[in-house]
Amino acid sequence: MRGGVLALVVAWPLASVEAQGDGGQIRLAFAAAETRSRVPQVCTSATMQAARECALDKCRAAGGTDCRVTALCQPSQWAGSLNVTLQGSRVSLTMCGVPSRPGLIARMKDVCRSYRTRGLEACTLESAWTPSGDEERANLRWSRQALGLPRLQSR
Repeated sequence: MRGGVLALVVAWPLASVEAQGDGGQIRLAFAAAETRSRVPQVCTSATMQAARECALDKCRAAGGTDCRVTALCQPSQWAGSLNVTLQGSRVSLTMCGVPSRPGLIARMKDVCRSYRTRGLEACTLESAWTPSGDEERANLRWSRQALGLPRLQSR
């Protein structure tokens, strides 16, 4: 795909839809919505429906006209937003439902590596969200070299 943008929905693993956790704690739902700008608008809430509607509302308020949900999980656990730069295009994805921050980083690197035969140039993990919904700037970048992949052949 040249010059295009693709957004993927990734939920890892598919999580329970029950809001109540052990001991009566609320297990927050996480939702991300975005448009072609590839800037995710995220929300957490007690239910997946409320998180979904909130994320879509935030996307529309940010000027989005073709907003779509790109991640939806409950419990939210750790979530992250990854930008993948390919030769001639970019891919954006948001993943949620990962039990730990190191696990999120490892899974995002694996997703990045999965593009190795599709003209992968680099990946950037822009943001991570904690299980309580707080955003952390990750700013992690992995080049082909950093991922241990051979140099990209020119087309």
